[in-house]
Amino acid sequence: MNYRIEQLPARQTLSIRTRLQPPNYEVIPEALRELMMHARARGYHLEAPSFFVHDNDDQGEGSLV
Repeated sequence: MNYRIEQLPARQTLSIRTRLQPPNYEVIPEALRELMMHARARGYHLEAPSFFVHDNDDQGEGSLV
């Protein structure tokens, strides 16, 4: 795997957490929409694209997204 390490300036981030239970993958775009609505309603300036992280090792009711 090729990768690089970069030093980036500190940034504020917004996050949302939900559970993924296949085949209900719609929770990902729903969560991102909710997060964007929250940010826009509070006047945040969004500079970077959104992304999600999926933790497949979670034990319990679906995996964390």
